[in-house]
Amino acid sequence: MREFSRLQKFELFHRKFVTWAKMSITILAVTATTGIPSAVGSAEIETNSFNKKIAVMVKKQESNIKRQLGCLARNVFYEANGEPMEGQMAVAQVTVNRAHSGLFPRDLCAVVAQISYADDKTKVCQFSWMCDSKFDKTRVISQNDPSYIAARRVYLENQRVEALGEDTLYFHRYDVKIKPEWPHHVVEQIGNHVFYKREK
Repeated sequence: MREFSRLQKFELFHRKFVTWAKMSITILAVTATTGIPSAVGSAEIETNSFNKKIAVMVKKQESNIKRQLGCLARNVFYEANGEPMEGQMAVAQVTVNRAHSGLFPRDLCAVVAQISYADDKTKVCQFSWMCDSKFDKTRVISQNDPSYIAARRVYLENQRVEALGEDTLYFHRYDVKIKPEWPHHVVEQIGNHVFYKREK
């Protein structure tokens, strides 16, 4: 079975909606010029109301996609800016994997902003730049920036780094010595980061 990306699903829904709207408008036009009774004509007010609701839903969905893509691009930029495209896509892939895993928030912005407390006092950010005051947390990454392109490829186009699977949920810089206490398996080093996953 063919798997559609988020962008393809959205575009397919949008095309179907536009086609349906055009057909409804055509029927209304024929009814108005010929005087032929029409169920569509008799429900014109309800149809217009429905069309407005659909338009609002489409706009909200589009806005939500753009918002999450922006958060993902920002995370890739601060975690892997300057790395080859594969390294930046790998960071994006881990972030998306988390949102799909059921172990982290489902929203990408919430995944990026997630924090915990090690000893009821020490704040620990899932992504270190979120705990560093020198980074602009609202920075908008240009659509031409490689970090944005990497985020778009992973999130909207379903492109993946072959070496990483869907269960790769963690990474850290290769020069930072981190050894999780829980069972884990190193998957690959890509660019400046080591990627790993929990052992089942």
